[in-house]
Formats: sequence, structure tokens, C-alpha cells
Amino acid sequence: VEVLLQATDQHRFFPRPVDGRFEHPVTVVAKTRGELRPIVADAVSVGLRPAIYGGGAALCDSASPAFVNCVFDHNETGTRTITGHGAGATAVARLNAAKSGGGIRKFVDSLPGLGRTAANDLGQYIPVAVADTSTFPHSDYYEIGLVQYTEKLSKDLPATTLRGYVQIETPANAAKSKHIALKYPNGSAILNGDGAQVYAVDSPQYLGPTIVATKNRPVRVLFRNLLPTGVAGNLFLPVDTMSMGAGYGPNGGDYTQNRATLHLHGGATPWISDGTPYQWTAPGADATTYKRGASVQFVPDMWFDDHGNVVPSSTSGATNDPGAGSLTFYYTNQQSARLMFY
Repeated sequence: VEVLLQATDQHRFFPRPVDGRFEHPVTVVAKTRGELRPIVADAVSVGLRPAIYGGGAALCDSASPAFVNCVFDHNETGTRTITGHGAGATAVARLNAAKSGGGIRKFVDSLPGLGRTAANDLGQYIPVAVADTSTFPHSDYYEIGLVQYTEKLSKDLPATTLRGYVQIETPANAAKSKHIALKYPNGSAILNGDGAQVYAVDSPQYLGPTIVATKNRPVRVLFRNLLPTGVAGNLFLPVDTMSMGAGYGPNGGDYTQNRATLHLHGGATPWISDGTPYQWTAPGADATTYKRGASVQFVPDMWFDDHGNVVPSSTSGATNDPGAGSLTFYYTNQQSARLMFY
């Protein structure tokens, strides 16, 4: 329900009543117009019991069991302690909506901050990625994975299923890592190309890790798609398989719904690292005809062995291909300083 602009004045409108006696699932603050307002009638029709406060004598039938109470005093008095005041002030507020059979309350969860010390009241924060400055000289290097996980986004909601990024633990960042064992939704371990458990520097958090970059110092990323495979890899939201790039592919069979890539929005980025709609990868273990997008290219001076480990270019059998389910990206950071997103 949209409220009038004056109801957004924090000095006049209080989302939570300061006096518990005035806390109701539905509160209506209104100056009567000599009739039962449609919005009040609608609330009653779906089984809600509004509490009515306002000036006048015909806003509601105070004897009706459909209403919690009807208080016909002027808004300048006791009503101010509930929500609003002022001539003609009108607002409908769902206070404690979770108590009335569903919905969420506003302004009850603090925002997550940057770093572990800035967690909100739900324990959420935005991790700061740990740069590897030695593997690729003159560059900041990160290994980033994409996982499926659950997280509470509100006190009034159950955990929500999400897909998001985590920084993968490596010897270069192990000293600062929380050593989080990554798992698929069914509880089985996520393994790397050597068959070993994959660990994350931090637990999956909504929006993923923040990479703090420096102008003219490149950032290199090894991206690994660690989403579930097979039926478990289907997106948990409806997918329009008639859209281009979804559903039936040109070589028979369907594209999977667990394909992914990275894209740095606003960066001065070489096209091979742009993360276009044709530069994606499916998870390495997925038995699909369509393993990677048609435009996938690899950073030409990043070298890997057949298990996807970074190696010197002189290593026998070294390749720019980091292995199934993985992509490489090179960001110049030659654009002006700004907050950008992946």
C-alpha cells in the first residue's frame, strides 16, 4: 500500500509504535469522509481486523467485530504516538505484518557493511577479497567461484535460495581464509580438478566479495562454475525456454540452466574478457553438449596444467585453458575510478 508523502516524514510517522498498546497488524490513520473507505473494506474482506484512528464519526462501525477498535480523537493527541498527525493525514501501515499470517516488516534489518567487522544484525556482511600479488607480477589475481546457497534476507522470511560468488582459497590467501568447505545443496563436497575439497576464503554472502582495485593495475580472475549439475542445476526460478540462448540448442538437446560468466560493467576491458552472452561456461562435471559459449577465449599469458592449476608457461603440456567449467579474465582498470560491479 502506498502512503501519502507526509507519512514518510520520520518526525510524523513512526513505523513501530512507541507504545505497545497501539501495535496492531493493520493500522489505519485517517480523517473520515463520512463513509467506510474502500481500503478499509478491502482489509476486512480478506480477514484482517484494522485498528482505526482518526477524526470524525463515520469512518467505521465501532460495534462491528471486524474492527479492533475505532478511536475518534483528533490526530494531534494520542494518535501521534502511533503513526502520524496533521490535518487530513492518511496512512495505512502493516505493523508487525509477520504476526498477521505473512509478509515482512520494513526497516527492521540493518544493512550489511564491508568486511567481517561490519556485519549486520543477521550476521551478514560483504567480504573483501584478498589479492594475490605474486602469482602474476604487476597484477592482482583472484580465483572466484560461483555456488548455490541459502541465506536469510529478512528476519521475517525463511532462508532464500541464491546463486553467488565466493573467493576460492589458495596458498596465497590461506593465512587470511576462514577455510569454508564448499558444498552442493545436497550436502556433498565440491571438489577441484585434483579431486580435493574446495575451500572458500569466506562463507557465501549476498553480493559476493568486493575486489578493491587500483587504477592502471590489472586484475586477473580465474572463474570456476561450481553450481550443481544435471537436474539439480536447473534454475529455481521459471525459465522461458523460448528465449534465444535458452531451451533447445543448435546441436540437439537443451542448454543447461547452470551456465555462468563474469562481466565487469563499465570497465575498459579486452573483448576476450568481456563476459558477453556467448562467453559462458557450464560446470565442468555437467554432461551437456554445450560446455562453453561460442565466443569463449582465454587470457593468453595465463597458463595451467591439465588439472587447472596455475603453472609457468615453460611447463610441459601447459595451456591457456584452465579446464572444464573455468574461464579466465583480464581487467585493465584503465577506466576512471568508480564503483563497478560484476
